[in-house]
Amino acid sequence: MARYTTTLDVDAEPADAFAYLADFANAATWDPGVVSAKQVGEGPVGVGTEFDVTVAFYTKRIELRYVVEEFDEPKRLTLRASSRRAKSFDVIEVAERDGGGSTVTYDSDFRLGGALNLFDKGLQVAFDSAGKRAGAGIVKALAD
Repeated sequence: MARYTTTLDVDAEPADAFAYLADFANAATWDPGVVSAKQVGEGPVGVGTEFDVTVAFYTKRIELRYVVEEFDEPKRLTLRASSRRAKSFDVIEVAERDGGGSTVTYDSDFRLGGALNLFDKGLQVAFDSAGKRAGAGIVKALAD
């Protein structure tokens, strides 16, 4: 199991930051560990919306289907993913920042399953590094 939590100050206003992060297909843009991400089906993002996300893990590719479980626009979003190889639970919170912009708190819990749990000891180190890169990607994406 690995957990990574970060708090980021971003230039985007809360509604814009939330909308961008809630569309989890954008993860392929801000998270270098995401190989691909796309929404399953059409329509606005809300409770029940699904995203197919493929992440790179060492030499493996892990495919996950994320489902939006909580959608409290523009404040809080939770997503859960589960597959034979991994499980993930992500909480994204957005708050107005004094002086403009937003503060984004991203909390992610990731667990390997099956034969991949052999990597569990090194998972936290790898997840910390990936989390820092993804956080930097969010700040950059929301600066544009």
